Amino acid sequence: MLEVKPLELSHLQTLNLTEHYEKITSPGYAWALVKDGVAIAAGGVTIPHDRCAIVWTNIEPCRESKYLMRRIHFIARHLLDQLKSDLDRIQADVLADDRRACQWPRRFGFHYEGKMKKYWQGKTYLRFAWVRAD
Repeated sequence: MLEVKPLELSHLQTLNLTEHYEKITSPGYAWALVKDGVAIAAGGVTIPHDRCAIVWTNIEPCRESKYLMRRIHFIARHLLDQLKSDLDRIQADVLADDRRACQWPRRFGFHYEGKMKKYWQGKTYLRFAWVRAD
């Protein structure tokens, strides 16, 4: 059984993400996708300032399952649609070497904004953003 639950430290431990706990849970919202009681993916939103959000995911354990990726896409679409009604900007930073992951933000209406060399852990990331039209 698949469930979406509020993210807990135990979920991050399962996904080897405990070093990011404070960064990804405050201020903002975070969830875990739980299958048979075990966290298999996580995602969330941080709010750096008024009317702007940064979205993040860790879906690596699910990427080879078309079923799980369809479910994650459905959940993400629903959550992003809710966010878009309250925000002017939503951005996502994606590892540049991961071509498959770089395609995902575009499916939600995000546009490429630029390359960030040595952005995190010495790696290059690409920034994508959805910005409310004036």
